[in-house]
Amino acid sequence: MESNQSQHIWKEYSGHVAYPTAFLALGCLAGFMGSSVAYALGALPLWLAMFLNAFIGYLIFTPLHEASHSNIGTRKGVWKWFDSAVGWLSGAVLIAPFSAFKVLHLRHHSNTNDPDMDPDHWMATSNPLLLTLRGLTIIPRYYYHFFAHADKQAKDKMPATFAGILVLAAIYSFWAYFTDPMQPLLLWIIPAMVALAFLAMVFDWLPHYPHNSRDRYKNTRVLPGSFLNVVLLGQNYHLIHHLYPTVPFYSYRPVFQRTRGFLESKGAPIGWQMEGKASEQPA
Repeated sequence: MESNQSQHIWKEYSGHVAYPTAFLALGCLAGFMGSSVAYALGALPLWLAMFLNAFIGYLIFTPLHEASHSNIGTRKGVWKWFDSAVGWLSGAVLIAPFSAFKVLHLRHHSNTNDPDMDPDHWMATSNPLLLTLRGLTIIPRYYYHFFAHADKQAKDKMPATFAGILVLAAIYSFWAYFTDPMQPLLLWIIPAMVALAFLAMVFDWLPHYPHNSRDRYKNTRVLPGSFLNVVLLGQNYHLIHHLYPTVPFYSYRPVFQRTRGFLESKGAPIGWQMEGKASEQPA
């Protein structure tokens, strides 16, 4: 049974309004609109606008992800609505209706590494070419998993999901009509596909590889390090997220540092090794 000490530690980092996440979301939304408008006005070349929008797509996944756990405005109080607002706006950048994404992501948490019920298990392969192809098709795969495995949660969110799809289609149509038919494809759809392919590799494949454990302490790994903590926005401590999903992404590292001994006693995979034996890497 999990120690009372570790329970107390993670609770210290939960239940607060996540201002860093909110500012990240707002900055990403402003950046996406700014780069798109700058290209339309001739102030940015196409390649740079596409790169910026793909990079912004990568960054904005974190607010989308946090919103799916109600980690931004907290679950009660005056800021409760903010999670849904951030989730829908962030999801729009990645062609992902928030209602469907939340169902799928929570399904991943409940069924981690289950070949049938984990939507992220699509990325469970050691073949580099297949991994790339699966990353590039993660969007249709998610849509398929949502509709093909329509449990009660999915059915409850069907109306909102269809409404979200219609809104995304309307945005594409208006964008194409008032600018150029290729602009939304080049500045929105393709950057989203690239961003999600990379996200699938570093959020779905890397933390769960080799995808063969269902044990809650061993189905996700930790890859300690300051550089990865910045580049992956804390998801190199992905095990912390799975164990304590209400902890915001910027607090994964301190929670790991304070609970490392407990995690090692549970055989949690820390480092690049494939088994549960703890490594001697710095935090």
